[in-house]
Amino acid sequence: MMPGLPRAFALLVCLQLAACAATPGPLFSWGQYQESLYRRSTDPTAEGQQAAFLMVERTIREAEARQLRVPPGVYADYGLLLFKQGRVEDAAQCFRREAETFPESEPLMQRLLSRIDGGEKGGTP
Repeated sequence: MMPGLPRAFALLVCLQLAACAATPGPLFSWGQYQESLYRRSTDPTAEGQQAAFLMVERTIREAEARQLRVPPGVYADYGLLLFKQGRVEDAAQCFRREAETFPESEPLMQRLLSRIDGGEKGGTP
């Protein structure tokens, strides 16, 4: 056996372990978003819908506070929920934020924004 082989092997193992320890956390902070989607589809009551809305809002706020990425589509979904509540300006801001964060969503977000600017209120943009 070569004299330096055990040391080289030990060094290689240490480097691999260090690389594993340095792996980044999750790419996105999903928070309670999935629970919100489930709640919206299973509890049509006003209380259930409001609880689901608050879950989406909390998901965004917590991710931003911890400087984590909000998942794709969450700003847009939150914007639609705001629009349904008549909060048109807040909804437009969310659509813009979605387009800024995920440029591939810009065509759809621009279409929603143009429908809002066209004066559509209530329903879906």
